[in-house]
Amino acid sequence: FFVAEERAFEWGDLSLGGRIEPVEHTNANFSDYDKTALAMAGGVGLDVPGDNKFIVNLSYTQRNPDIEELYSDGAHIATRQFEVGLLALPGGTATTEDSINLELGLRHDEGAVNWDASVFYYDFSDYIYQDLTGAVVDDLPEAFYTQADADFYGAEGAVNFAVWEPGR
Repeated sequence: FFVAEERAFEWGDLSLGGRIEPVEHTNANFSDYDKTALAMAGGVGLDVPGDNKFIVNLSYTQRNPDIEELYSDGAHIATRQFEVGLLALPGGTATTEDSINLELGLRHDEGAVNWDASVFYYDFSDYIYQDLTGAVVDDLPEAFYTQADADFYGAEGAVNFAVWEPGR
């Protein structure tokens, strides 16, 4: 279930959203998984001089592990690794991947050239990733799915303009 709303005001616009995602796996060979992930997001776009918009987005998200991250236990031909999921070992545990995200940006959407630039910071709890063990199983490098806290930050930008317009 999800909801997304956006509203324009004299000063700019406001957007809000939310999602609820229940997941239940019953597995005869490994531990069961039954969790509900939530997400909430809010954003503000403030009109600033020069046909620009200052953007602030804040969100809290949870993500359930996918089936491979939970139950892999063997050779994965596409990745050429021997993968072991979070619940594939006795006593294995798994939880949602949680993050708090902040993005600040500036956007220009008027005229022949449009652009945007932003910086972001994501603070993860229980981030899901593959950890190469250094061991080799069935002639493939062994990789365990695991969870740990992680921070991601960076900047991005884009410039958009028409190179060719038909009929001109």
